[in-house]
Amino acid sequence: MKSPYKTISLATFLFSTLPAYSAQNSCSTAETSVLNATSSIIGIPAKDLAIKSAFSEQAIAGDALDIVEIIMTIEEDLNIEIPDHLIEQKTNSSDVTDLPHNLTIEILQEIVTSECSNT
Repeated sequence: MKSPYKTISLATFLFSTLPAYSAQNSCSTAETSVLNATSSIIGIPAKDLAIKSAFSEQAIAGDALDIVEIIMTIEEDLNIEIPDHLIEQKTNSSDVTDLPHNLTIEILQEIVTSECSNT
């Protein structure tokens, strides 16, 4: 007896069950993306991050390399590009080594949210 069910490949099934990914949908979670990327890279649970404190003042201090990695992760996650000049403008930092002392999670969330609304 022939099965009444249509046979499909595993890949077809998996991709058909995933939600559609778009920058517009993911940008609704911009602030969460910043928290998750920061938490993952610095190694502090998101609930324990000090949003208004600079990366260098977190319980586990973040350095310039951490910030670059966080920004790259957010850009990939949200499918956006965060221009360097916006970060420099918001933090008054022209050198990446100054960012850990001048950039806060809150400022980064504002920049990411702004960039999402521009896409």
